Amino acid sequence: MDKFLVDTNIIIYHLNGTPVATDWLLCRQEDLAISVITKIEVLSYPFEPEEEALVLEFLKQFDLHYVTDEIIEATIQLRRKRKIKTPDAVIAATALVQGLYVCTRNISDFKNIGVNYINPFEEF
Repeated sequence: MDKFLVDTNIIIYHLNGTPVATDWLLCRQEDLAISVITKIEVLSYPFEPEEEALVLEFLKQFDLHYVTDEIIEATIQLRRKRKIKTPDAVIAATALVQGLYVCTRNISDFKNIGVNYINPFEEF
């Protein structure tokens, strides 16, 4: 079965109650991971303390991928070849190194860089 690296936008859609994102995540909850970048981006939002506790608990269900030397090198190579924001490059590099599909609604961020991706809004 395929494994998925969930982009920040899908997590935000879920937290905002978007059914497509929630349904997609529920169908694949055993096969999901996030990059440390996604955790940083999500938790940068100024939640109320009780909301933050719920978000932290929610994020625990994902395998968390940290930035390794191999991911750093892949990120550098991606950014040398294409104009891509550093957070997106780290997420893409993580997916490439770990053999994961990126789950995102922002397909344009990941096109033509060799990463496999899926848009749950097109699947459901």
